Amino acid sequence: MKKVVIISAHPVKDSYCNALAEEYATGVRSSGAVVDFIRLRDFEFDPNLDNAYRIMPEMEKELADIQKKMKQADHLVFAFPNWWGSFPAVLKGFIDRTILPGYAFQYRKGKAFPEKFFSDKSARIIITMDTPPWFYKIVLHQPGLRIIKSHVLKFIGVKPVRSFIVGPVRSSSLAKRRKWLKKTRKLGIKMR
Repeated sequence: MKKVVIISAHPVKDSYCNALAEEYATGVRSSGAVVDFIRLRDFEFDPNLDNAYRIMPEMEKELADIQKKMKQADHLVFAFPNWWGSFPAVLKGFIDRTILPGYAFQYRKGKAFPEKFFSDKSARIIITMDTPPWFYKIVLHQPGLRIIKSHVLKFIGVKPVRSFIVGPVRSSSLAKRRKWLKKTRKLGIKMR
């Protein structure tokens, strides 16, 4: 049975971004897979690596539990709003505290690139924004997406990494929002 971990990084519980993540989860469940739905807003953890990677801080139990779930998952989903071209600070802190050497990757002496420990996983990134997606792609060059996709997920071996960018949300009609929700559920059913 496939396992999926969904990380929702929007701080507002009833946000449209969270609604999309919930629809993805509904699609996954309808396909018979198991879902762990994680709302970062519900967890308290220190997002800072005070000593960089020299001295690892003690892992909060909640983060250790999430790490275990991510390690066991076949498919990872990150849902977040585009803020200032990137993502909320809580997601950056979560990545800094969980995607760690020895867990997700490991540098080896004499090797330029690390060994990747997540090469058995695929991922989906869901981003909501008030910017038109074409502007985000062509003019802004998708900074938040590039960071998560290339500098985090591909770095640790996750592939393929697909994205679904939704926007502009603020000016969208109810019909458009329903269409995006329906599409997100279909993506969840396919786990793509």
